[in-house]
Amino acid sequence: MKVIGLMQLVPEALKREQSCYAILTFRPTDSEVDDWMLLHDSIRWLHSPECDSDHLVTDLRKFGLGLVLCSDEEEAQRLFQESECRRLWVDVYAADGRLLAAGKPLPQKKTRRRAQGAGGAVATTVAGASR
Repeated sequence: MKVIGLMQLVPEALKREQSCYAILTFRPTDSEVDDWMLLHDSIRWLHSPECDSDHLVTDLRKFGLGLVLCSDEEEAQRLFQESECRRLWVDVYAADGRLLAAGKPLPQKKTRRRAQGAGGAVATTVAGASR
C-alpha cells in the first residue's frame, strides 16, 4: 500500500495540463445556505460567466477543497486577490508547480474616520460611505 496525500497528488497531476491553478480550501458550517451566501458574496470571480460556481461551491462544501485552472499566472494571482472569504484559503501555483501565493488573502482594509461637523455632530466614514 502506498498513501499519497491529496496536496501531493494534485500538483503532480496538473503539471501535465500546463496550466496555472488555484487550490481552494474551505471550512464549511452546518448551514448550506449561509455557506453559499458567504462564498458568493466574498468571491467576486464566482460571478464570471466562465466559472461553474455551482460545482465549485458544492465541492468546497462537500470536500472542503476546490480546484480552479487558470489561463496564466496573472489570472491565478487575480483569483487569489479577489477571494476575501474568512473561511477560505487559496494556494496559487504556476504551470510548472511553483507556489506563487499561499494562504488566506487579506481582506481590503476598511478605514474608519470620525469627523465632527457643525453643532458637534459626529459622522463615521467606512470605506467612503458615511454613517
